[in-house]
Amino acid sequence: MEYVAIGCGVVQAVVFAVAVAGKTRGAGAFHAFARSLVETRLVKRRWRTGAATCVILAEAAVAPLLLAPGSAAFGFAVAASLSALFTGAVALTLLRRIRASCLCFGARRSPMGWPHVVRNAILTAVGVLGHAATTAVSAASPPVHAEGVVVAVLAGAVGALLLIRFDDLAHIFQPVDSPDRSVLR
Repeated sequence: MEYVAIGCGVVQAVVFAVAVAGKTRGAGAFHAFARSLVETRLVKRRWRTGAATCVILAEAAVAPLLLAPGSAAFGFAVAASLSALFTGAVALTLLRRIRASCLCFGARRSPMGWPHVVRNAILTAVGVLGHAATTAVSAASPPVHAEGVVVAVLAGAVGALLLIRFDDLAHIFQPVDSPDRSVLR
């Protein structure tokens, strides 16, 4: 189970670190993210800066919690909770037929769509799996081997890359003649 925990930890740490980096790469990126929260109609205009700051601080806590000795289970719980919250927020926005932009990774503006719900649900599942794997590890567990750690880290990095670029992957599978390319049908 250690390898599963390592792989899941890499996925979560990389995804959340890239999300934070994208949203904090400059004042413009931060303010664009804050405005995008208002677009969802889940955050009032006067709360946008505080809400954006809270989201970024929570996301920034994930990687250190996963890496600090003895706090990985809590880190996975935080990651899974954040991902579940994001899943619900995006789904609610879409169900209310509100057109909003996703600045999840800060770099580019894309219309919020069901692929974002799927991506966030996958991140939630990875967090739950990582938490389960971490709590299942005991003193009686067999020792980890360097080769296994390398494979787990590489698998986690590939998983993180796929989740970060999930919009592009979803775009590939949309019908060519779809008038609204933000929503999978």
